[in-house]
Amino acid sequence: VEHPSVLVDDSAIGTRLSHAWLRDGRSTLDLVGCEEWTLITTAELAEASGVDECPTLRVEHVSDAEWAGRVGLDGGGALLVRPDQHVAARFDGPVDPAEVTATKERLLGR
Repeated sequence: VEHPSVLVDDSAIGTRLSHAWLRDGRSTLDLVGCEEWTLITTAELAEASGVDECPTLRVEHVSDAEWAGRVGLDGGGALLVRPDQHVAARFDGPVDPAEVTATKERLLGR
């Protein structure tokens, strides 16, 4: 019996990131840090946007195009995920590191 590895609303804000095996052998849950917030984006977007410059975030680059398409990252963008594996925010298109940092701080009430 084949089971879908990602739910349709897997990347909706407030939902828990579902487990799926990525082509590189990692689970999507392995992408999320236990103590820090994680920004999940495609490898191509990370290089173009400079999101690696977000000092308060763990940044994970995903090169699995199939999974990225299922969660809506195939056209660019990123998911900001809390340490409890819940999606806190979505960013569509080019990602501005300052916007990501400001969003995280706003969500933390700072």
